Formats: sequence, structure tokens, C-alpha cells
Amino acid sequence: MDTSKHCLDQLAECRRLQSLAKTEAEATVLKNLVHSWKGIANQVARYEAIIADQGKAASPAISALRQGLLDFLCY
Repeated sequence: MDTSKHCLDQLAECRRLQSLAKTEAEATVLKNLVHSWKGIANQVARYEAIIADQGKAASPAISALRQGLLDFLCY
């Protein structure tokens, strides 16, 4: 499963690429991606905290739903 760290890594890569942008349009798209990755990372971190607080693994159905959501958001 992807983690909030994975999302933060993607955010950092977008920031790096933003500094290398050759056009304003490219910089704007990368800025928007940075914002999106930050929001996704925060949501995944919140979810990770909820699961940790429960002190148990999520059910298989919830795990599959979580993975589907992360696949959609992170790729």
C-alpha cells in the first residue's frame, strides 16, 4: 500500500521539477500538482492515524477499498 511518505516523495519531486520549469504553464501545472499531493498526503496520514488508533488491521473489504482509492489518487 502507498503511504503518506510516498505522496510526500511525489510532492517533493513536483517541487523539484517546478524549479526547472521552462514555461509559466508548466510551472503552474506543477504548482497545482504540489498542492494536490500535499492534500493527498494529509488525507492518507489521517487515515493511517485512524487505523493505528484502532489498534487492528482493517478488514479485507476496507483494505481493498483503501487500495483502490490510493491507486486512483496517487497514480
